[in-house]
Amino acid sequence: MDSEIYLTIIILTIALIIIIYTLYYYYSHTKETLLTGMTYLPKDLVNEEPIFKEQVGDVIECTNRCVNDPLCNGITYDTDSNMCSGTTKGRLRKDGNHLIAWEKSEKTLANIFKKTLIVGFASNSQIVDKNKIPQPSMNNEFTYSFGIIIKDHYHNFEYWKHILHKGTQVDGELSYRQWDDVVRDYDDQYIGVWIAPFTNNIRISITTRLETPEGSYKQSEYTDLVDIPINKKHHISVSFKGERIMEVYTNGNLIKSVQLNGEPEYNYGDLYIKQNKSFNGSIYNLNHIALPVSHTEIRAIYQSGL
Repeated sequence: MDSEIYLTIIILTIALIIIIYTLYYYYSHTKETLLTGMTYLPKDLVNEEPIFKEQVGDVIECTNRCVNDPLCNGITYDTDSNMCSGTTKGRLRKDGNHLIAWEKSEKTLANIFKKTLIVGFASNSQIVDKNKIPQPSMNNEFTYSFGIIIKDHYHNFEYWKHILHKGTQVDGELSYRQWDDVVRDYDDQYIGVWIAPFTNNIRISITTRLETPEGSYKQSEYTDLVDIPINKKHHISVSFKGERIMEVYTNGNLIKSVQLNGEPEYNYGDLYIKQNKSFNGSIYNLNHIALPVSHTEIRAIYQSGL
């Protein structure tokens, strides 16, 4: 009997500790940072918009929505309509008592972005294990973002110069003068990024699968960024939006929206960076986000230096 009483006391004590900790965490991490009568909205209310705006169950669900979005810095929650708005790099303002603001801490923001960062800097060849790159829940909805500096236009002149690709294993030197030879030997690219042989144009390639009445087959689809500057930092983002749409951004600006013929085909290969033959220069802050990213979010990535 005594042992049963003793066991009951231990169980109740543990349960009490869990309850106390839960209440402490809830109030210290959420309640104390919720600001009633305030909004967290874009700094420029005329030309900028929230990155998301949707109805949720309560303010906690709204803050969690922001916590799970790498590009969200804070929210505004309307208690009358249950409307939740998330904003990148906004500002706090006084407003009606039906509105609640919450701002993500710098520590939280840094940790979230750290999770999307694949490589911080690469001036030599690297291979990133496939297990470090999260698979998107939808194969046609994902984003790559990186900065690049090309130092010498004539380095490995006449050859397609490798920047990166996820997919086909690299075996030996990449000595290709013709694009058809590249995609013949490297038919899995999710994505591929290359510099053209005779120009400083960058080609963004994606392997897609096309369904036809005759059957299903893989193909390489691509678009080119023309005249990338030499010896100057240049930021590139490629976002796949679903509906076979590929959007390409440079320095935070939308340059191209490409309608693909097939669906992007995910592969389980590693990510290869600057494999020989490559270019003279480096890439930095290579991020992979396993979801599509809006124009506002792309601009925020570029402005933050990610």
